[in-house]
Amino acid sequence: MGKNVVVLGTQWGDEGKGILRENVTSIIGNGVVLAPDALMKEMGELEARGIPVRERLLLSEACPLILPYHVALDNAREKARGAKAIGTTGRGIGPAYEDKVARRGLRVGDLFDKDTFAVKLKDIIDYHNFQLVNYYKVDAVDYQKTLDDVLA
Repeated sequence: MGKNVVVLGTQWGDEGKGILRENVTSIIGNGVVLAPDALMKEMGELEARGIPVRERLLLSEACPLILPYHVALDNAREKARGAKAIGTTGRGIGPAYEDKVARRGLRVGDLFDKDTFAVKLKDIIDYHNFQLVNYYKVDAVDYQKTLDDVLA
């Protein structure tokens, strides 16, 4: 039987980051919810340090995306809890996993067909905006801005 070693973190803290090693390919699998904006920011920072991220990173097409409506839901729910707030990070992780489990979430693979992605995004934003506006009484998430930002 093979031996598996898992190392978490290029820095101390509460974020799961992989140690960067030469000749090692990093994988983000379908069990992880992924914020495209955060990934692109981190990739840019690593590339600025001379690390060839694009050559050493694999993403599962089934990896669910964290999008602005997840963040809006996370923050609206936390605010509504008041003194009973659970202390989320406010980054939309919980709501993104909810969408994954409910089989309505968008995934990395959806980004390969921009037209289909746009239709799916509109449907899910409408779904979540109903709750944001009517239950939590907060602003709706802007569909066009979200679409433009994700596809940029």
